[in-house]
Amino acid sequence: MVKEDNFRVIKQEHLLGKHAGQDMTWEAVKNTYYGISRDEVIFVVKQCKICHRKAANRSRGPLTPIISTELFERVQIDLIDFRHQPDAPYGPAGPKYHWVMHIKDHFSKFTQLYPLQSKASGEVAMRMSEWIGVFGVPTIVQADNGKEFKGVLKLLLLSHGVKIKNGRPRTPRTQGLVEQANGTVKEKILAWKLENGLSGWAVGLPACALAINQTVQRAIKTTPYQMVFGREMRRYQILPVAMRERTQIEEEPTEESPFDVSDAEEQLLLDMARDMESRVPSIQNDSHTSFQHQESAQDSSSHDLLDQDQQQRDALHEKACKNQAHANKRAVKGYSKRHSIITFKVGDHVSIAVPPHDRGPTDPK
Repeated sequence: MVKEDNFRVIKQEHLLGKHAGQDMTWEAVKNTYYGISRDEVIFVVKQCKICHRKAANRSRGPLTPIISTELFERVQIDLIDFRHQPDAPYGPAGPKYHWVMHIKDHFSKFTQLYPLQSKASGEVAMRMSEWIGVFGVPTIVQADNGKEFKGVLKLLLLSHGVKIKNGRPRTPRTQGLVEQANGTVKEKILAWKLENGLSGWAVGLPACALAINQTVQRAIKTTPYQMVFGREMRRYQILPVAMRERTQIEEEPTEESPFDVSDAEEQLLLDMARDMESRVPSIQNDSHTSFQHQESAQDSSSHDLLDQDQQQRDALHEKACKNQAHANKRAVKGYSKRHSIITFKVGDHVSIAVPPHDRGPTDPK
């Protein structure tokens, strides 16, 4: 081949292959022509505008982690779909649950799970109200753009002065923490069902949340329970299923009137009470100073214990913040290795990826 004809030949083979990739174009060229290098084929294919339009967008913007430094500063909520496995734990006449409401604190990773009959905004708001009643009002509540997180729930949060952050539509990574934790919740529910030999899941949600909250989180290197309550969870043992089935709770019989007193006994008790009343002032005067010393000693010891507890909480909080910062750096580093990071400026011409739900099978990506 003459050098001047190389680009023309490569372009022709590339068009005959309906814009095949670099490897396929190179295979077609080297089997037919001599004197054309692979680098020349790669160069020509990279200049093809149609290939650029139909190729998937693999570039990403820089990763910006969400930073939380206080308990319940930012709470993320999401719903897990269990419509293919509905559960009616109280029989046909009781409620039938189809969803799991997952509420997770971004800083401590503390998890709460609630069963829902539907994804209606009113029911979601009722569960969120229960959560607020236990843990207090968060600063920010983050959710996706679903209709279930609008309406009544929005009014509830605004009435408490809570800021509402909605993620971008069809972009689960903006809710990365709770979206990833949804997989963990499903695994815990499956394990609970297999362990207990049950097909339902609603009654097992508290046990699953307990298991998640007592597990050391890699980002903060401690348990969510310890971050929230300032101490480790009390250790406990789970009875085997066979033993739980044999265990029965027996109620002790109660007597109707165990304290029947005769008139003579009642008079004797009254005389003893009057005698004690006459002796109380002298006893109080003699021991007043000693009681004061005891109270001051107890007050000082209680203050010392409170100070020590607060110091432990502050140290735990500081350690968790440092561990979370290191985890964010590792995440950014790993993300940058996996993707081609591009930083744009105002005025740059860019192409935006179209979500799969919004394009046809032959539309550009």
